[in-house]
Amino acid sequence: MDTEPLDITTLGDLLDDKAVGRREQRLLVLPKEEATYGDLVERANHFARSLLGVGVRAGDNVGILLPPMVDYVAAMFGAAKIGAVPVLMNARFKALELAHVITNGELTTILTSSSIADKVDFPSLLLEALPGLETSPPGGQVEVASAPRLRRLVLIDDGPRPGFMSRDEFDAAAASIHASDVETRQNRVQVDDVALIM
Repeated sequence: MDTEPLDITTLGDLLDDKAVGRREQRLLVLPKEEATYGDLVERANHFARSLLGVGVRAGDNVGILLPPMVDYVAAMFGAAKIGAVPVLMNARFKALELAHVITNGELTTILTSSSIADKVDFPSLLLEALPGLETSPPGGQVEVASAPRLRRLVLIDDGPRPGFMSRDEFDAAAASIHASDVETRQNRVQVDDVALIM
């Protein structure tokens, strides 16, 4: 019996490998948007560059608290490409549960949205979960006693708010990072590295 060899790869490489020869093929179809393989590769690479630009490094845990959207998937792959660990946060969590995940998950960065998803206001929920966050300046580094590893929260679809970096600031951080920097870091990720936390 002939069997195909098992293809073992990293999460970041998986997207790139599957996009070969099908960049124009639809990959994600959501109620309000869709993306081809090529779209998702480009968006994931942009997230990877932005994450590097704001100081995320290999091994950092990056929380993703977003409604169902293409950027949710792009952020996950973008973090994985640079060796950071995407931590997929349950959008139904209350403040106490989020605080537990942020602290015990040792998150350094959280990507979130101001879009109301299922009647949940993520920024307000995070402000409740992280006392002291409201006194942090917009766009800057945060210091929250209850989450000592947390350094930044990014609103991927909104302007500056206290304690949060805006999407414009996040996107601007990508400008200082060359695509080859992402590729170099992606090549350092090993198949036995942590790929994802749910």
